[in-house]
Amino acid sequence: WATGWGGLAGLLLVANLAFVAGLCVLYLHLRGRLPVDAARFVVVALAFSPYSLYFSAPYTESLYLLLMVCAMHGAHQGSWIWAGLFAAALSATRNLGVFIVLPMAWMAVQQFGWRALLRLEPGTERAWLGLALVPLGLFTFMAFLHHHMGDALAFKNVQVAWGGSLGNPLWVIWQAFQTGRPYEQYCAAATCLGLVLGIFLLARGWRAEGLILIIGVLIPASVRVWSAPRYAFALYPVFVALGVLTQSSPRLRWLVLGLLVPPSGFLVASWVAQKTFMI
Repeated sequence: WATGWGGLAGLLLVANLAFVAGLCVLYLHLRGRLPVDAARFVVVALAFSPYSLYFSAPYTESLYLLLMVCAMHGAHQGSWIWAGLFAAALSATRNLGVFIVLPMAWMAVQQFGWRALLRLEPGTERAWLGLALVPLGLFTFMAFLHHHMGDALAFKNVQVAWGGSLGNPLWVIWQAFQTGRPYEQYCAAATCLGLVLGIFLLARGWRAEGLILIIGVLIPASVRVWSAPRYAFALYPVFVALGVLTQSSPRLRWLVLGLLVPPSGFLVASWVAQKTFMI
């Protein structure tokens, strides 16, 4: 609407601009928590990973990345109102974004202590307001769906069309391994890898990022494992985990990048050539 270029062109413009901005904010966010070389590696690994294809395509991944990093950076800096506004936009972008309230709540506890938060001591009111803003985006989107479709939960109910139903995510993952179908087994393995990296981050003190990754893997898996690699490996904590893992061995980073870049180039070439593939 703003450019007059049409819907697809608008989607591509937003996706690519949001991705570049997301990488910049991610580096800013990590620079104070990791050595500069490790922060650079995380950004480069994310930019050239095979799943970065989705950041250039007309999907929500790029905007989701940008808003998530902005919300986390705002909360980390103590700018809770800004963090809440970015998180509200995140929950409007994708319903899964509403769960960022849990990592943000953990960061609030780290900054103020749970006793101060429960007692509403001076300064904590901004954190509470920021947390309260998180679901505002999702509620706004639900109101939009109710107005236009008569079903505020259409985003959930439409899952039936893809054969999805809410269940125990661990059982869904196990069942995917038992199907004997390679793609579902691959998706289940990717889900397990995402969980392992999330637990690793929790153990290494990156608890907010670990929560983002575990939630971002388990919630989609509670419906089905299809597209699980896309949901898991488009989350920036995956690459934070790689940065932490290779922190003591900078040479290992070149090996990681060497493994990431060739399939990334192949997938981009396949996409441009309009070939069919599944990742």
